[in-house]
Amino acid sequence: MFTCLPSVNLAKLWLGVLVVWLSLMLAWAGSRTILLYLVALVALAGLWHWRGRSPESRRALWAMGLSCLAILVMQFALPLINQLVSMLMHTDVHTASGVARLAANSDDMGSRRFAEMHKARLAFREHPLTGVGWSQFAAESVRMQPWPQFAAASIVGCLPMRTI
Repeated sequence: MFTCLPSVNLAKLWLGVLVVWLSLMLAWAGSRTILLYLVALVALAGLWHWRGRSPESRRALWAMGLSCLAILVMQFALPLINQLVSMLMHTDVHTASGVARLAANSDDMGSRRFAEMHKARLAFREHPLTGVGWSQFAAESVRMQPWPQFAAASIVGCLPMRTI
């Protein structure tokens, strides 16, 4: 059937194809969290092999490491694949990978997230034991918005707010 690949096991070939395909799908998802998953998976694989130190754990370490490498390579190769798909489909495909979104941070979501993280830290410092209340962080965030460090970030800081 596959006479040109006599030394490659068919199951390993299909595994490689699936790993590449799933790596591409993860790159097209554009999630930055995938990069954290890669770090965690490599650490977990290393820990697993360190505890077991068997030939099976060594093979699992290599399989996970190569899979993580494929995912990372696809994160960087996505612009080239987007160009290829655009050329084949006669349409524009501009999907940013997680690495591209992390590097560019052009969606302005990063600055808003950092502002909300800063508000959460300030709320925790004000109320370390009791917190601000059940599901009340949104109200606390709105209360903090007119503060000078957050007022420049949005138009809400320019509006007069009535305190309760």
